[in-house]
Amino acid sequence: MTSRKYLHSVGVLSDRYFINHTLYLLLTALLLVSLIISGCTQSFQEQKSSPVLFENSDTFETPEDRVQAPRGDKWWHIFNDRTLDSLITDALAHNFTIQQYYARLKQSRAIAKRTDSRLYPEITGEISQDKFFNRDRVDSNATFGGIRLSWEIDFWNRLSSAAKAASFDTMASQEELETAALLLTTEIATTFFRIIEQQQQYLLLTEQIETNKKTLKILRLRFAQGGSSLIDIYQQQEQLVATQAGLPQVTSQLIALQYRLSVLLGSNPIQAIFSSTNQLPDLPSVPDFGIPADLLLNRPDLRYLNNLLEASGYRIDEARTDRLPRITVGARSGIRGSGIRSDELFLSFFGELIAPIIDWGRRKAEVERTEAVYEELVARFNQTFLIAIEEVQTALWRETKQQELIHVKDEQLAVSRSALLESQKRYLQGVSDYLPVLNSLNSTQRLEREIITLQSNLLLIRISLYQAIGNTIPLIGPES
Repeated sequence: MTSRKYLHSVGVLSDRYFINHTLYLLLTALLLVSLIISGCTQSFQEQKSSPVLFENSDTFETPEDRVQAPRGDKWWHIFNDRTLDSLITDALAHNFTIQQYYARLKQSRAIAKRTDSRLYPEITGEISQDKFFNRDRVDSNATFGGIRLSWEIDFWNRLSSAAKAASFDTMASQEELETAALLLTTEIATTFFRIIEQQQQYLLLTEQIETNKKTLKILRLRFAQGGSSLIDIYQQQEQLVATQAGLPQVTSQLIALQYRLSVLLGSNPIQAIFSSTNQLPDLPSVPDFGIPADLLLNRPDLRYLNNLLEASGYRIDEARTDRLPRITVGARSGIRGSGIRSDELFLSFFGELIAPIIDWGRRKAEVERTEAVYEELVARFNQTFLIAIEEVQTALWRETKQQELIHVKDEQLAVSRSALLESQKRYLQGVSDYLPVLNSLNSTQRLEREIITLQSNLLLIRISLYQAIGNTIPLIGPES
């Protein structure tokens, strides 16, 4: 009997030894295979090249060499207008679009914090009670209470790659906020100068209407004295009505612009929230626009895409290392007891190695997807870079040609005013009829209104240049 028990014990020990030895060999083989695979798997971040796929010139192609003024963070200060400064400050603090991007930034930070926490051990509390039944109807209870510590060892840098990707996503969200802030400042400035333009147009139309009324009154007096014809009165009356027709258009534009400004400021759209007696400012010196490569640092939309590229590269590394085994170690400690045995303290350690064997190409497909996302972002980055260079050069050329156009129109207005004076003189002397006077008057008044629009458009072109060269806007908000 004793020999049988001995042989049975030896058999059990042999079986346990065989199982443990087999498991040890399997784990060792799995680790060796994983090390070989990881050695053949290079980090994408280490082998990637610059995303800029084309040669860019050292300088911008500009129409002429111009003195460039240094520019600060608050580009709108160059106009030296306190009203504009106040409007932009209020908009950055209260605009709801900016608040949306603040909320997105907070989401990105929370995701980055959540992803980063996976690098560290996790401690959880456990409590359970089990009840067991057997054939002999003898019940037993098992109680457990304690803590569990588990930690996935980031042997292949899978978790750190995910954390770095989330960190670059957060920086991309910050640049997305900067892009929205830059667009908001340029839209505020554009709306501000267009309001001033429409107000000047309104005042000019009012003056021209008064001039046309006085001229019509003089013609009627001359008609009563036989010095002019009825057709002269009708022609001047037509000129007066045509000028008056411009007032409703200007007024509607002015009201619409004020509504737009209210929305940009985060206020309820109401009429006449802003009234300005300002004149359109002179064009300041051209800002320092640097070289094309500077756009990569100055434009927030390019910085945004660059951060997305960095995040995408780390996600490729994460997808590649997800095909390798995961190693988790941990420990459990607590109190356990049963109906038979008294409660006792215990401490146990464990280790896990989980490796994918058959997933039907799921992990490989994820690697291919992340690589395709990176290729898409590279193309998007280069396209945006080309558009940025185009916007700067286009704004520089448009500004130069707009200044030339204004100069020509000023000369044309001077000639038209001289022609008006001469035609009025000849008409009063009876040498000519009223048609030359009417033509010169119409041309003069049209040019006066046109020049105001051209001067406003010149400022808007300059604003587009500030937007094209990019900037970092000092933000005013909960996360600034």
